[in-house]
Amino acid sequence: MANTMDLTATQMVWEPPMLKLTYIGNPGLDDEQPTNCYISPRFIYGIHRARCIFDKEKFPNASDVHCTLVHYANLYLHVLETPEQVAMMRDKAFGHESKLKGLP
Repeated sequence: MANTMDLTATQMVWEPPMLKLTYIGNPGLDDEQPTNCYISPRFIYGIHRARCIFDKEKFPNASDVHCTLVHYANLYLHVLETPEQVAMMRDKAFGHESKLKGLP
């Protein structure tokens, strides 16, 4: 009797490719150098512009950063890409054609 739960390569569930984003630099780590992060586009449920303000008492040399806040699963990621760039990367990962106008 065959196991009905066995999956072949053609029956496997499709997973979209990971997105590579640039996480903002943290003044308490790595001298404020941005780092890469990889996320699955499936769990992005919100994208909007933000401004990250660091505690001036704790980090007197830190500068405020205009960034994009990505709501990802139960996390909030502050990334350097614009909301339009994140949305286009997410749509492309799902195979959708971008319809944004006015971008260079």
